[in-house]
Amino acid sequence: MWDINHQSTQPMTKFLYASHPRNPTGQAVEGSELDELVQVSRNGQTVVLDEVYSWYNWMAPLVKVFRLLNASKLDVNRDALVIIDGLTKNW
Repeated sequence: MWDINHQSTQPMTKFLYASHPRNPTGQAVEGSELDELVQVSRNGQTVVLDEVYSWYNWMAPLVKVFRLLNASKLDVNRDALVIIDGLTKNW
């Protein structure tokens, strides 16, 4: 589990990039970490989340694989989030 250092991300930081699952460990971003990324986007930084390989989480039950950032407490009208995904990597 990682932690965002909020003091180092403000005020100069323009965006935060995160990968899901994390490379090279394959660790998933989930639960409170997802909520924290949403909170960062509400504090003025754009969050870019790369979920292209999100289906490659072999250790988690299938139901857990579907809980990505877009399943968090995301408000598309308020939060500055960019989600990168791709169809071909999932099949």
